[in-house]
Amino acid sequence: MAQVEKLERITMGRRNICGIVVLLTNDHLHWTEPMQSNTVDCEFRIHENRIVTGELKWQEHASTGTKEKRDVPIFIKGRYQLKWHHYSTVNRDGHGEFRYIYNREK
Repeated sequence: MAQVEKLERITMGRRNICGIVVLLTNDHLHWTEPMQSNTVDCEFRIHENRIVTGELKWQEHASTGTKEKRDVPIFIKGRYQLKWHHYSTVNRDGHGEFRYIYNREK
């Protein structure tokens, strides 16, 4: 999400400039909605169909070690509904499926 914030700043008010953020992963925990909603990182989750906008920050009960060097909130000006896309299946074991998500910022 920090990369989306950065692209919004770079492209804001500029014509003929477009930025793209792409994430490719084989970790299903990124696209699967978590079972618990009150985790310390819940505002940073990027699961399928999540809508991301506004201020993103750690929950109050996050430890200092968790937040170390990442304690400044992220501000997303746009509104993004996250959609994951199938990329490849290497094998059917655990982490064999790859999916990607992208965001285009005008």
